[in-house]
Amino acid sequence: MRWGGSGMSEQKQDKPFKPDGAEERTSESFMSRRKLLVSMGMAGVALATGGVTAAAAAGPGNETAGQKGGSCGCPPGIRQIPDIATLRTTIGSYDGEEVYVVSHSSTWTSNPITGRGPTGGGMFTRIAVSDLANPVDNNGSIIIVNNDVAWIRTDTTECRAEDFGAIPDGVTNNDAAIWAAIASMRANPVTILQEIGGGTITAYTSGRIVFGRGVYAVSPDVFNITQDMGLQLVGQGYRGTNNAIRGTTTLLFTGASAGFGLKFYGAGSRSALIQDMDICYANDSFTGDLIDSYSSPGLKLNRVFVGTFGLTAATRLRTARSGIRATYDEFNHFENVTFDGLQDGWWSDDLRDSNPFGGTLTSFDTCVFYDITNNMIRHDGNRTRNDLTIKNTAFNPIQVSCQRGLKVDNIDGIHIDTCVFAGSTTHRAEIEWAKITNATGTIASTSFNDFSKAGTLGGMLEATGNIVYCTDGFTLIGGLIRASNNEFSKASAAYRVSPLYPLTMQLGPDLFKADVGVSYYMTPDAIDLSGKITYAPEQDASPNKFINQGTRVTITSSSCHTISIGDASYNISILHTGRDFAFAVNGDQSFQLPVPIIGTEIGVMTVGTGTKTITAPSGVSIIAGTGSAFTSLHSAKPGSYIRFRAFGVSTWVAVSKTDGWVI
Repeated sequence: MRWGGSGMSEQKQDKPFKPDGAEERTSESFMSRRKLLVSMGMAGVALATGGVTAAAAAGPGNETAGQKGGSCGCPPGIRQIPDIATLRTTIGSYDGEEVYVVSHSSTWTSNPITGRGPTGGGMFTRIAVSDLANPVDNNGSIIIVNNDVAWIRTDTTECRAEDFGAIPDGVTNNDAAIWAAIASMRANPVTILQEIGGGTITAYTSGRIVFGRGVYAVSPDVFNITQDMGLQLVGQGYRGTNNAIRGTTTLLFTGASAGFGLKFYGAGSRSALIQDMDICYANDSFTGDLIDSYSSPGLKLNRVFVGTFGLTAATRLRTARSGIRATYDEFNHFENVTFDGLQDGWWSDDLRDSNPFGGTLTSFDTCVFYDITNNMIRHDGNRTRNDLTIKNTAFNPIQVSCQRGLKVDNIDGIHIDTCVFAGSTTHRAEIEWAKITNATGTIASTSFNDFSKAGTLGGMLEATGNIVYCTDGFTLIGGLIRASNNEFSKASAAYRVSPLYPLTMQLGPDLFKADVGVSYYMTPDAIDLSGKITYAPEQDASPNKFINQGTRVTITSSSCHTISIGDASYNISILHTGRDFAFAVNGDQSFQLPVPIIGTEIGVMTVGTGTKTITAPSGVSIIAGTGSAFTSLHSAKPGSYIRFRAFGVSTWVAVSKTDGWVI
């Protein structure tokens, strides 16, 4: 049976309450059940076995510091103590004596949080100070009366912030109370390496600290967690995706700072959890990062709101530099997290320190980004980050436009799945929804909507099954890119191919609706470009179809079926590029080639008897191995075949043909 926890963090920070002369204690402070019963004597043994009542064991006159039980959750016959301050002056009668403290503070009746009753009280047991190694009064679970007598909280199955004097009224500063709660959880000390190439630190196993209803005012730059592994901060509920109401529990950082609200630093802070609360800043003098994860593996947020405390437009601030700042992080996971009222939502800061590691295995699941003025998710690419997964997440500016929803560079393994990028009626992404460069990964089943460009892509990327309703689609600037099965409802150009560095691409087939200006737009020739487009003409309702101004991209129909023509005269469509057309009936027939577009090919074969003639449209010539241009050729031999490839915008070149064709 353990009593309390160890001393404070070895880093500079505010210390919990302790009376003068009290020494800090370690997690080794404990008292066995056997020793406790011995110290209690026969009355204590009888109490533990149910032989006598607490009142009988206490003897007469033990109610002087309080009242006998029966109310406020106090067991019958147990003496009541009004508050912790009174308990600190209560000597009691014997070790093992139990009392019930009504509330941590005697002023609970004037608490401004509507409906709150007494908090932070509970059952306490008297113990000899000598039975506590290095005793410390932590104002919550261990209360020191004098050099001989201490009281310990009987029920330590749950650590509550209110047990250490926290008052969630939005005004009282709770730094000392929360630090005392954190320190009380420490156990199993171990010396570990704080970071690669760094020094060592004494770290402890931590645990869950429960926060009640209300607003806990705290100071910025105070909570630098460095030696509490597995610390859990758990509230009663967050505001969710409704930014018009506050969560049930709020941790509110008040005061000016360009630093941090909560910081998790080094291996000594690994595996932290924040759950069911709002993490907010109170005023525009806070310009730092609400949560800073610095070389701290395993940070998890679940059902948490991160951002501005204000609700109405006038109070909804956006001065915090970021909601979460991450450097050299591993295994960070954010689920049901809302980011709102920030410069950057999640900022992977890869410039701090000289460690070449950029971070790995970060995931966002069912998160929402609202009013972020710069980038909702950001990694600048100075160092390589590995494995960033974003799924079921919404990028949704409401009252202010962002620059981009996603701006990431130099990521090996980015996966975006089933997300939504959508603005409000007046606010959007000013530049584009997503810029993903120098990256490997996938973009799937995601929708890009409203008043913005979908994005810029560069790297080893695959985009499939996405929906785009934007001012413009995707600009491809380099790398190896494969994209298909995407639906474009609106865009000036669905794909705009404009390489800045070597680009090899494989695009299509895709669906293009009537509000798309151009399905595939390839800029003028670039030596850095090569690729293939698989084109489905029946899926392209755009007015201008595809435009290719280069010579290094081929465009081929998704269908390999030969088109049989029985008409005496027929104009071949460029949209059927890559396919074969057959003169399929007996008798004379004439086909006219389309105006060539670079990268297209047309094949023609004769099946029936009669003279079959191929002509070029006005201003277009045909070259078929004679060295000179002409405008028509014909064949009367069944089984003749010829294939044309566009060369420029005014010439078809016969790249292969069988006997029988006459110029």
